[in-house]
Amino acid sequence: MTKPKPDLDSQPFIHRFGDSYDEFVQVLIDNFTLTREGNGKCLEFEINNNHHAIRDPQARYLLNKFTKKYNQGKTSPLVDKLKKFEKDKSILSYQFEDSHFPFRYANGGVLPIIKIKKEDYFCLFYRAVFPVGWNIANGAANNIDDIRNPINIIHREFSEEFIIADHKKRVLYIFDTDNEATMSGTQEKALELWNKRLKKYNLKKYKRRSIPLKWIEGEDKLKLSYGNDSFSYGGFFVNITPDDNAFEIDKIALINLLGSFSFYDGEVDFIKDKHGNSKGFALDRIIGFFPVKSFLKNLESNRFEPEFFYYTGKKWPGKEFQSILKKDYIKRHLDVTFRTKKQQKKYLEAVKNKIDLDLCPITRAVTEKYREWKNAEKKSVELRNKLIEEEDTPVQTGKDFQIFISFKTKDQAIAELLYNFLTKRKYKVFCSSKSIQTLGESDYMKAIINALDESKCLIVIGSDPECFDSGWLEFEWTTFLMLLLSKDKDGALFTLTQNINPGDLPLGLRTRENIPITNNSLDVSFDNLLGYIRNALKN
Repeated sequence: MTKPKPDLDSQPFIHRFGDSYDEFVQVLIDNFTLTREGNGKCLEFEINNNHHAIRDPQARYLLNKFTKKYNQGKTSPLVDKLKKFEKDKSILSYQFEDSHFPFRYANGGVLPIIKIKKEDYFCLFYRAVFPVGWNIANGAANNIDDIRNPINIIHREFSEEFIIADHKKRVLYIFDTDNEATMSGTQEKALELWNKRLKKYNLKKYKRRSIPLKWIEGEDKLKLSYGNDSFSYGGFFVNITPDDNAFEIDKIALINLLGSFSFYDGEVDFIKDKHGNSKGFALDRIIGFFPVKSFLKNLESNRFEPEFFYYTGKKWPGKEFQSILKKDYIKRHLDVTFRTKKQQKKYLEAVKNKIDLDLCPITRAVTEKYREWKNAEKKSVELRNKLIEEEDTPVQTGKDFQIFISFKTKDQAIAELLYNFLTKRKYKVFCSSKSIQTLGESDYMKAIINALDESKCLIVIGSDPECFDSGWLEFEWTTFLMLLLSKDKDGALFTLTQNINPGDLPLGLRTRENIPITNNSLDVSFDNLLGYIRNALKN
């Protein structure tokens, strides 16, 4: 008589979602729907307090081991359906259900793409525990609010993953959601720990600036129900990775850094000493930088070594990676990274099988999404260029810009009127809707950075306080402000606003000259602005 297969209820690492949680919680979803919507997909499911859940990070490995053992090493039919849905675009909707192959929710993360000296790099973190390999900046839910809104996880994990410092100018660059350049408690703890290690620097006294970044908006959506409440979110990439039983909501961040920078792992973990007291420590994972172009060409590989990396607060060339990893990193992390002998054994098995430098499943999924996005963008640009050629539409591509106009689509009419006003007065003006109509987003970014670098004046137009905190507009003014504050540029930044209290502007813009748009005439406001521009260009 064959033994009955164990179920999840019999596993000691499984709990019920309705139980209380502290710092880590993931709900196990075994029934969900995927539906195509436009160029993206919508993931939809329900949650209740009786759902299975895990509340210990180590349980991720145990869950993965359970599903493999239950399916006797064979691929679950659910996995085959997932692959078919992804490949066959004619399938508009699928219902998935497999109680013995649940997925962990909620997870969220960010793939950082950092431009350094005109080269784009994927920035990844080395992970020596399951799943082993190069990982994006990600994490799991801490509480019920994160379950309801996984975007909380995306922003928290990205803000905590690394600290960027410019030691020459004594400036820290951090990610925060309100542009106030304030750190969370975990960030402050990481800073305190790194301060003890970096004797010659005092990071606590550095000025703090927001990281200039632009989000690539994914076209996927998430709809979930919990009790009597329903929640719906979009603007990200939904990734489903059966290899580690995960649902993850991810974004891609384009980051522009100008100057000399050092990167420090901001991840903090806690272990208990022999007296039971909890002690925090900086994980100090290796932060690897990989050129985007060559990385995407070799995406099917299972071994990736960085062009350069940061570790122990130092920058290292890629040729030192294997030596540092084997002779220093693993020995240093034996007690803090590997909590059990099994974890050490799993890592050594990965090394033996030469998969220790592979990509974590979620990293592969997100970078594949980025490659798809790039290819789709390229085709879109080619089509737009063809249509413009057929219409014989002229495109302005001037150089040596003096003035940069930053705006969101809702204020484009005002921006173009200002553009006409200034160009009639012989100023060289950059206005994206006039200057680079046919570029895709990646080439658009290069054009934006060059124009920001050339321009001496930036005019930020807004008719709503929320305009300043998202998209290209936020990227443009934070990049320009960073140049001014770091003394890499002489220039001036002005805001041209309509129906906005100056006190509602982000902190970085409140101290800059604001020109309100009057109800009588735009020309009156433009004339007032012109006086400030003339003074700025004289200096």
